[in-house]
This record gives sequence, structure tokens and C-alpha cells, in this order.
Amino acid sequence: MTEKQATWLGWLTLAALLAALWVVFGEDPGRNQAGRGEALYPGLDAEIAALEGIALSAGDTATTLSLEGGVWAVADRSGYRAEAGKVAALVRGLVRSTRREPKTTRTARFPDLGLGEDALTVTLMGTGSTPLVPALDIGTRNEGANGRSLTYVFKHGDTRAWLVSDLADVSADPADWIDAQVKLMDESLIAEIRYSDVTLVRDDTGTFVVEGLAEGESLASEFLRRDPARLMAGFRADDVRRLANPLVGPEATVAAVSADGLSVTFTLFTIDGTSWLQVAASGDGAEAITEETDGWMYQLSVSDASILRRDRSAFVQAALPPAPEAPSEAPSETPSGS
Repeated sequence: MTEKQATWLGWLTLAALLAALWVVFGEDPGRNQAGRGEALYPGLDAEIAALEGIALSAGDTATTLSLEGGVWAVADRSGYRAEAGKVAALVRGLVRSTRREPKTTRTARFPDLGLGEDALTVTLMGTGSTPLVPALDIGTRNEGANGRSLTYVFKHGDTRAWLVSDLADVSADPADWIDAQVKLMDESLIAEIRYSDVTLVRDDTGTFVVEGLAEGESLASEFLRRDPARLMAGFRADDVRRLANPLVGPEATVAAVSADGLSVTFTLFTIDGTSWLQVAASGDGAEAITEETDGWMYQLSVSDASILRRDRSAFVQAALPPAPEAPSEAPSETPSGS
């Protein structure tokens, strides 16, 4: 190949590459580079003090977070407390995010970036649900090895999509925004766990044992006997709902009694094929628990619900039946004439 032919081949390769980029992004990536390194929302940090709500939607799923008395709440879960750290991460990401690379101006190509009709849309709202800044469509997100993220977005009012930095990984599902951790009592102070057919008591070594172990019975593995106290001390809810009186009967009731006089009772229901929990408390320290849990039901994971559905057989190994006596050997008969 001559030098002239090699040069022409190089130009043809470059032209093919640019054509491919045009097909994917609908633009020449060498043009319109203004905006690189600029804040996605310039001056947003100065406006955050006016933030009173956040709306998130994706397809048919939507969530509204509202600031009530200095506490973030999930409006779509009857005002249940939102996870403050997650809300802060969303807002912090929007304040810090910078434009890294301009992308396509062609909306027909937006689905390739995760910015189609089902993309997540985030709107920050001030007084009276008035948008503080233009809404943002959030598309495909990639987490780097260094913990920094890069995300395709389209800011309403812009002329193109962008690849931006530092956005948090969020969704429009209300259940993802609840403060899911429910802390009830000090696990180390739990003295008894009462099921309908068995009671576990903490012995002098701090280990839970079965009360009234029958002769020949033995204890099941310690972790099985320890699980109930861990769950009764506090659990992580998959979802919540405001419901004081379920229209179905309970499946199980389990109570924990602490050494300082606090009693917490879990009542388990199956509603729409999933496990839901009611919490009640009495005794010293019950007021704070009642204030937090009264009228609420908590969806439990399959594994946590299974702990409440246990019975005595889960904590006890039954006595083995006595081994049958070996049959006595009949005396052998010697044939006559031998």
C-alpha cells in the first residue's frame, strides 16, 4: 500500500467513525461543546432554603416528598417519615452536578440514553408546589469504581441531553423513600420471647433457651433461638401503610418482654399476598413506641416474617425414640444324621 493510499484509508476510517457517532447521537461530538464543566443547576445552592417539596415520577409510578415541620415526609404513604439521608443525597447531587459531555439534540435518540417516556423526572418545588428550577429527566446511570457517578439527563428547557456527574441513584417508588428502620427496644435487655406455644428465656449466660424443655428434648441451633430477639428489638420495613384495623385475621402473635418492664407485641397478617405487621407496646417506655407505630402497618421481608411464623418445633429437637431391641437369634437346628 502506498503512502497516498494509506492516507486515504485513514480519512475514510475517520469519516466512517463520525458517521457512526451521528447515527448514535444525532450530532457531531466535536461541535457545540459550550457548557462543559458548568453546573447543571447554577445558583441552586442559594435557592435550597426555599425548597418545600420534591416530585418524582416514572411512567405510572409517582412520589411526592414534602417538608413538614422540618421533617421530610412521603405524601404517598400518608405522610410517613422519609429517610432524611436519601433526600439529602438527592438534593446534594443536584447542587453539585456538573455537565461533562453534551449529547444528542434529537429526541428520537433519547430512549438510547434511558430518557424515553418512562424516564425518571425530578422536580424541586417551593411554596405552593411552584417549581424552583426546571424539571430534570434522569436516564441511564453508571457508578464508577471511585464512587462517582455519570448519568444521562435532559434538563427541561435545554436543547440537548447531557452526561452529568454526581447524581444520586433514586427512584419514583414511594416505598424506596420511607425511613425503613424501626427501632423498638434494646436487644440486650430482652428477657423473654413469647410465642403461642413456646417461651424463650434468656439464661445467666445471655443465651435464649426453651422454657419447660421435656426430658429427652434438646435445643435447636442457637441462631434460631437468637433470631426472634433481634427482630423484636427492631426491623427494616419493606413498605408501610396507614391501617388500624385489617379486615383479615392474624396469623401469629409474638411478644418480647424486657428486663426493665417494657413489653412489645407483634401481630402478623397476610394482606394481598404479603406479610404485614402491627406493633403494640405496654409498660415502661411504651409511650414513645406507641406514638411512632400506632395506626401503622409494616411490610416485612419473607425471611423476617418466617421468624414470627415459627412454632415450638423450630426451637426444640424432639427426643429420639428408643432403638428397637435386636431380635434374639433362634438356635440353629442340626439336621439329623449329620
